[in-house]
Amino acid sequence: MPLPLDVVPNRTSRPTCLLREFYRDGACVRTSTLANLSTLSDEQIDAIRAELRGEPQRPVGELFEAIRSLPQGSVPIVSVALHKLDFARWLSSRAHSRTPLATTRWWHTTTLA
Repeated sequence: MPLPLDVVPNRTSRPTCLLREFYRDGACVRTSTLANLSTLSDEQIDAIRAELRGEPQRPVGELFEAIRSLPQGSVPIVSVALHKLDFARWLSSRAHSRTPLATTRWWHTTTLA
């Protein structure tokens, strides 16, 4: 059973919109409020109402525009390379291991940074 959105009118302010569920307790039908959606805009409430009805929504690609994108392909490559070289063992085998801050500073002086 779809969850209804109940709109409760207020005298002096905007109506309250509540997401509710109904359940049976013996012979009685009871109501439970799941969320108060009053702070959402009318467009957001309409979108939730349409989603609860099972109506198709617009694809995300139509809602957002990518302004800038950074390449992420090098991160997995470096991760695999460090794993194959057993880089963690190489760092920990030093007699004077560096602190995390010193390691971070050293890392930025290499070509891998």
